[in-house]
Amino acid sequence: MTETGVEWEIKAAAWDVLPNDTLNRLLLEQRHAAGELSFSEEEERWAKELTDSLEPYALEESRRFYESLGVPSGTRLPTGACVFRPSGPPVGGGSTDLGDVSWIAPVGAVTTTCAPVGVQLHTWQATASFGSAIGLKGMHYASKLLASAAYELIAGDGEALARAREEFDRRRGGTKYSPGIPAEAAPPVPT
Repeated sequence: MTETGVEWEIKAAAWDVLPNDTLNRLLLEQRHAAGELSFSEEEERWAKELTDSLEPYALEESRRFYESLGVPSGTRLPTGACVFRPSGPPVGGGSTDLGDVSWIAPVGAVTTTCAPVGVQLHTWQATASFGSAIGLKGMHYASKLLASAAYELIAGDGEALARAREEFDRRRGGTKYSPGIPAEAAPPVPT
């Protein structure tokens, strides 16, 4: 009728993240060894400058989201760590390749402060914050949590690793991972 056609090609795919509460809890338990983040007055001023440049509705929505995670109202730079999606329905939005990995092996994920509350990813404010002392402190803190948890998994009695594996198998429910990208698909090559 309209003589309209369509062609499509799969170039990417992503599975939803399969949470692992066992590993998420293990990561959060490392806070006792890592302590809390601290920010200087200069970093607090920089965070205020960044949040002052945000749309008020976006800032308020972000504040409500963080409050739902237990971050006290009005906190600009949270000093701890949290898990956004320990289980159940998704919280927040976004995309990640971590989903595919989480269907192959148990995965834990933790979030630390690398930008002030309200700063959205893929914005100039995010870039500015991630490259500042705020971002570097948050990344360093996350690496402490990851390293401490990995040490417990490797050097421990094996119980945490066994619980993580059992949860992984139970949540998968027999579903086997298969890549969404067909085997014959190849990355584009410049000509």
